[in-house]
Amino acid sequence: ATAAMPAPDRQIVIDHPRSADPCSLIDLTALSQHGSVEIDRENSKFSACRANIRDRANLTVDLLGPDEYEPPGGALQRLGPLTIARFEATTHSSGTRTRCERRVELSDGNTVLVSAESPAGAVVDDMCAVAETGVTAAVDALFARGIGMRVQLDVERPLARVDACGLIRPADLATIPGLENATGRPEFGSWGCTWASGSGTRARLDFWRSTQLTEADVDTDFNGRRGTVFFRPGGHCYAH
Repeated sequence: ATAAMPAPDRQIVIDHPRSADPCSLIDLTALSQHGSVEIDRENSKFSACRANIRDRANLTVDLLGPDEYEPPGGALQRLGPLTIARFEATTHSSGTRTRCERRVELSDGNTVLVSAESPAGAVVDDMCAVAETGVTAAVDALFARGIGMRVQLDVERPLARVDACGLIRPADLATIPGLENATGRPEFGSWGCTWASGSGTRARLDFWRSTQLTEADVDTDFNGRRGTVFFRPGGHCYAH
């Protein structure tokens, strides 16, 4: 599949990361072929936007910086000033979620990540078909007008002014085997950071817009802040 619009001669770049609007790359009309769909702006990373296809899938458009991780093995397509990478669907270790990704590299090295994931308990359709609909619409929008603008996020949310890599100190990392000498790698807008080592150990911090925690969610106190921890032995641990 390819974009419906002809590729422009100009370069496609993100000039102002903190006011770039990932929601501008989602086409609800195109996604409606997969079911009833709506934008959910308040349930994603600061750099992302999510669309919920009722009882079928979640489609997320996320903006990534030039140094953020890209998995190997994607099938590449050059389309004007853009490079599109398509990946096979993967199934979560729990067996309840299927995910499929498409990545669009822009002229400045930034990337638009389009991912479709089946929610737990949903009827699992072809997530790559949903992702393909999403990436085709995103490329058409990029060709037609580039990435839309929103109110600069750090005006609306003070946390957006904070550098995520500065929130975990070297002394904190020194207590984690394998991360003693790791250096933080900033994500798009400095709204996330990854620390990794050659041993495969990785720590990651992301800023999210999400629903408020309820009493049912809270099981941990983080220096006076309510939170929760999800632990999968031998796999990963998340704290919110």
